[in-house]
This record gives sequence, C-alpha cells and structure tokens, in this order.
Amino acid sequence: MFKPVPQSMQQLIASGYQVVNIAIGLSGFGYLLKQDTHYVTCAVQPDRTKPDAFVSECRAMN
Repeated sequence: MFKPVPQSMQQLIASGYQVVNIAIGLSGFGYLLKQDTHYVTCAVQPDRTKPDAFVSECRAMN
C-alpha cells in the first residue's frame, strides 16, 4: 500500500482512471482515483519552482 506511482495524475486520468473523491487541505488538494478495482491517491500542490504551476504525487492504495 501507498507505493509511489511514477505517472502524474494527468497521465493516470489520460490512461482511464476516474476521479471518485476530492479533499481540500491547507497545502493543496487530495484526489482519489479509480480504474476497475485499482485505487490511487494523488496530492496536488503548487510547484515551488514555477509560479502558477502545480505538481502531483500519486501513490497506489492497493
């Protein structure tokens, strides 16, 4: 569980994952993605090196 996924959230959605839940926190957004029986959680935060850009970090949940 929570093994890092090398794809970005954008790449996962392009490959067929769907957003099934969202959470808003102080430091960014959290998304739950699903494809078939596979779940991935992604955190999206502002990119500290580029103004007006965001980065995602995703981890497999099963």
